[in-house]
This record gives sequence, C-alpha cells and structure tokens, in this order.
Amino acid sequence: MSNIIDEIHKRILQETKNFIEHAMDIVTILHDYMDKKKMSKKDLAKKMEISERKLKVLFECPHDYTLREISLIEAKLDVKIIPFLEIGFKKKKKQR
Repeated sequence: MSNIIDEIHKRILQETKNFIEHAMDIVTILHDYMDKKKMSKKDLAKKMEISERKLKVLFECPHDYTLREISLIEAKLDVKIIPFLEIGFKKKKKQR
C-alpha cells in the first residue's frame, strides 16, 4: 500500500506541493495570531473587519489566497506573510 502512496506522491507536481504548503503556512499564521491574542474566530473576523463566513473561507485549506486577501491579513493583523517582496519594489521605494 505504501508503494502506491509513494508513487502518487512522486506524481504530484512541485508547484502543487508548494501551493499546499504556502496555504497551510497562512492558516498557521492565523491560528498562531489567535492563540497569541487569545481570540476566537469571531474576534478575529471583527478585527479584520470581515464576516465570519469570509474568515471561514480563509481558514479552508488549501485556499487559493489572492494578493488582496494576503494584503488584508498583513494590514489588519500587522503580520508579514510574504516578506521576501521587500527585496523588490518595496526596497527600491525605500531607497528613494
């Protein structure tokens, strides 16, 4: 049985593996934030100024997060999800 699982795992594209890992990382960031602040999902939705239904969608994994959703999370929770972008446009903007 494990040979079948191993074979299926080998066939999964690396981009799919990356996508799932990134989505799980974002959900982990949300959970860690809630734990640190001792918040419920209802509290988190209120802080982010979104409906509980929308928050539920953000917690579904894997969720295909848009840049707008990632920006919302970063802005409302003051967390960095994609800090590597500091080396591109933001870095040039800071140098001006």
